[in-house]
Amino acid sequence: MKQLIDVTMTAVIRPDVVRKTLESFCSNLFYDDKFNYRLIINIDPIGEDKSPMEVVKAAESFFDNVVYNIPKEPSFCKAVIWVWNQIVSDYVFHLEDDWIILRKIPLVEM
Repeated sequence: MKQLIDVTMTAVIRPDVVRKTLESFCSNLFYDDKFNYRLIINIDPIGEDKSPMEVVKAAESFFDNVVYNIPKEPSFCKAVIWVWNQIVSDYVFHLEDDWIILRKIPLVEM
């Protein structure tokens, strides 16, 4: 059985930024098929004039297992608390919606 890795992420409504971030991390860090990856994402209702569901759709294009929350009001502190309260795996990688990873890093070595 593959080990579960929870990936927690706080985001705002910027689907293109989230897509670029997840593309870089899925290509360069979350590529090892020894693991099952689950994305836990909080999308604060602030940012671009788009639906937060566009961010969810972007996330679902990279992860088969996505747990999301769209609160009524934005709060970074509450977002972090929410995503961390959803963790069930032994290992967690916390990610922000505007990070980019530039080279491959074997997660198994971390």
